[in-house]
Amino acid sequence: MSSLRQVQELTQNFDDIVDMLSSSESRLTVFLSNDAAMTHASDHVISLLQASRETVYDALRGHMTYGIINIQHLDAPVEIVTLAGTSLRLFHDDDTMDLFVSGSHVTARVTEMDIWCSNGVVYVIDEVLHLPVRTIFQELKRHPNLSYMCTLFESLRNNEFNLSDTQRDLTVFVAANEAFSYLPWPSVDLLMRDLDRTYMILRAHVVPDEKRYLNEISDGTGLPAFQNVIYLLTVNNKRYVINNNVRAEVLTSDIPAVNGRLHIIRHLLYIPYNSVMQLLQSMDETRPFHALMSVNDDYMATVTSLDRNVTLFIPSARYLRTVTSEQMAMMSADPKILKRLFQGHTLPQVRMDDVFLRQYPKENYIESKSSYNMSFTVQKTKNGVFVDGGYDIQILDVIGKAFGCTNGIIYIIDGFLNYSPLTILERLKREPSVSRSLQHMLRLPSPNQVELLNQQNLTFTFLMPHDLAVDFLSYADLSYLHDMQDENRQKVFWRHALNGSEITYDDLRQGRVNSFLLPPEVTFSKLGTGLYFRYHGINSRVTRWNLVACNGIIHLLTHFLYRSPSSSTTYYPADTPTSRTDPVHAVGANKLKLGGVKMLCEILLVSCFGRLAFLVIST
Repeated sequence: MSSLRQVQELTQNFDDIVDMLSSSESRLTVFLSNDAAMTHASDHVISLLQASRETVYDALRGHMTYGIINIQHLDAPVEIVTLAGTSLRLFHDDDTMDLFVSGSHVTARVTEMDIWCSNGVVYVIDEVLHLPVRTIFQELKRHPNLSYMCTLFESLRNNEFNLSDTQRDLTVFVAANEAFSYLPWPSVDLLMRDLDRTYMILRAHVVPDEKRYLNEISDGTGLPAFQNVIYLLTVNNKRYVINNNVRAEVLTSDIPAVNGRLHIIRHLLYIPYNSVMQLLQSMDETRPFHALMSVNDDYMATVTSLDRNVTLFIPSARYLRTVTSEQMAMMSADPKILKRLFQGHTLPQVRMDDVFLRQYPKENYIESKSSYNMSFTVQKTKNGVFVDGGYDIQILDVIGKAFGCTNGIIYIIDGFLNYSPLTILERLKREPSVSRSLQHMLRLPSPNQVELLNQQNLTFTFLMPHDLAVDFLSYADLSYLHDMQDENRQKVFWRHALNGSEITYDDLRQGRVNSFLLPPEVTFSKLGTGLYFRYHGINSRVTRWNLVACNGIIHLLTHFLYRSPSSSTTYYPADTPTSRTDPVHAVGANKLKLGGVKMLCEILLVSCFGRLAFLVIST
C-alpha cells in the first residue's frame, strides 16, 4: 500500500478525527491522499497547512463520509456529502474505466481501492481534495497537451505576471497544443520571430487579480485581461471564451491552483486562425448571404483577398428565411441590387474589431467611410450597440455574433443595412409607428393607385405622416378629408409622393432637391437642424428618414400635407428632438435616381395635384 505518512501526521493533530477513525462503532468511507500528492504541494500550501488548523480540519473531513460505499460497481456518477458538508463526485472515466473522485474542483484518481477495515473502507487517491496544492505553472507542467504554451509562459515570464507567484491571483486560459495547428503558417512564423507580439498574445489569456471558476461568471461578462477583455459565452450548451472577437471552446474548466484558476481551451485567443472566406463558407448563419453575393465580382475579390483587412456586416440566415423565394430570386438576378448590397455591407481596408471599438468613448459615434463613399456608424448606447449604414439601423452583437478573421472581421446582423426586399406599401404596412395614419392615407386614393406603391418597376420617395400626425387633425379636419371628392382625396395622397426618384436624407440635408420633383404647392426648406416639407402654412418636419424599400424610400413626417377650411396654421419647432440624434450620411450610392419610371406596356393617365402626371403600371 502507498505511504500515507503525511496525511497521518496531519490527522494526529485532531483528536475527534482520530477517535472517529478508531471507533469500532463507526461506519466510514475514507479517501486518503498518498504521500506523492503531498510532495507536489508548493511551499505556500505547506505554510498554509501548518498555520491554519481550520483549513486542514475542513479538508480532512472533506475526504470522509458516513456509510460504506463500494465504488467499483458504479453504474453512473454518484454524489455524496462529506463530514465537512462538502460534496464528492465519484465516476468512471469512459475511456480508461479508471475511477475518479472530485471535490471542490479538484479531481483525483483512485490508485488503490477496497482497503477494508473493521469500521469502514479506505480508497487511496493521488490528489488532495478541496485544497489546491500546486501553482498555475506547476499545473501547466502536469498536462502534456499544454506543453507549447507552458514553454512560452516560462520563456517570457516577467514581473507583470508570473504563473508561479503565489502573491497574486490569476485566472488563466491556456490553449491546448492542437491550437497551434489551426494557425496559418504566416501567423506561426510571426509568433516565432516577433516575441513582443507573442507576449501580447499571452497577455490576452491572463486575467489579473481574479480567481474565478466559470460557473461564477454569467454569459456576456467581461474579464479585463492584461491585453483587452475576455468574454464568456454559452452556445448550444458549450462554453466559449472570446478576446478581440476570436473565440475558443472551453475543453476543461475550473482547475484550481493556489494562486488562481486554470481553464483549458481549444484555440488561442486574440490571434485569428480562419480567413474571411473560410468562415463565410463554414457558418450556417453566413452561408445564405454568401451564396447570394457569390456572383458579384467585387464581393468575391474582397472576401478572398488575404492582404487586406475588411469589415463585413452579413445578414443572418435567420433573417433571410423571412425573405420569400421570389424576392431572393429578384435580388440574385439584378446586378444593381447585388452591387448595392455589397457596398452597403462592406467596409474595406478597415478592421472594426473589439480593439478598434474600444478606442472610442462609449457615448460617441464611431463613423467610418468606405472607399465606396458609404458611411457606417457604430453607436454604443445603454440599450446596446447599433450599426447604421444610412438607412435601417441594426443591432450589433459585438460579442456573440462577431468573428475575427486573419484578413478581417465578420458581424452577423438580422437585416439589411441599405436595402429591403419589401415594396413601399409592404414596408408601410409593417411599420408600427404609422399604423393609424396609414389607415387614413389608404382611404384617399383608389385601390389601383394604392397598388402603384407595390410596383417594383416604379420608384417613389414617399412622405408618410407619423401616427402622431393624426393627433394634429381635429374631427372636422378628418371628416372633411374623407368627405372630399375622389379627385381631391387623390391629390392629398399623391401630395406625399415624389414620383420617379429616390431622395435620401443626405440629399435633403445637402439641399439636392429639385423643385420640379416636388408635388404642386409643396416646398422644401431647412430651418436650423430641421428639414421641412411645407404646404399652405403646414410645416411638416422629417422626423424619421431613410426607411428603404425595393422601389424607393420613405421619410416620416410630423404632419399631414393637408389643410381643411377649418385648419389653423401649424408650426413644428426646429429644435424638437427627432428619433435619431446624429444620422449617418450615405452619399455616392444615394444620389437622385431620376428617370426610374420605365414604360412596360400600358400608361395610365392620372389626374393628380391639378396637373397631369404619367404613372406606369404593370399589366
